[in-house]
Formats: sequence, C-alpha cells, structure tokens
Amino acid sequence: MEATGLFSTWRLRRGGSWASIGVYRASRVMRTRVIAIPWYYRLARPVFSAVSPVVPLPRIPVPGGTIGYTFVYNHLAVGPQGTALWRELLGTRTTRPWTTGPTC
Repeated sequence: MEATGLFSTWRLRRGGSWASIGVYRASRVMRTRVIAIPWYYRLARPVFSAVSPVVPLPRIPVPGGTIGYTFVYNHLAVGPQGTALWRELLGTRTTRPWTTGPTC
C-alpha cells in the first residue's frame, strides 16, 4: 500500500516504548472545493497567512479554492512512554506538511 504514495507509516521508539501512526493522503486523489466561508474566516485569513511562518496555523482557503484531507489511522502506543511518543508523533506530523516522506 505504501508504494501507491497514498499510505505511509511513521514509528518512534525510545527505550522500551514505541508508538506508530499510519496516514492516508486522500487529497492526492480527491479534493473538496470551497463554496463559501464565514465572514470571520475571511477576516482571519490575512492574519493567519502573516503569522503562519512563525506559528503553525492552518491555511484558510479562499472561496473557489480547495481543501485536501489526510486521515490518521492505526494508532499504536506500547510501554510506559508509549502515549507520550504517540502524542509527539502526531504533533510533529500535524504541524508539518504531509507532502514529505517518513521522517521518524
């Protein structure tokens, strides 16, 4: 499945603990068109765009633009630090673009 480029798995080990997540990049085969956005998102868009190089914030699309999806599945955490490793993995993956390959 990973050969398709749609699925990836990230793992992290420390000591006797480990965690992993799988991701499905649905946006490589399907995108959702934005018809309209609330007025407060339109006002927040320039602020988010200006601050996003410093603070990881989501991109607010313009009407007519598209939104891509990535689904996280196969959550696993084992050992005394497993949950902390899982949170680290998920936090790292959700604040960086999903276009890169596995890094963990």
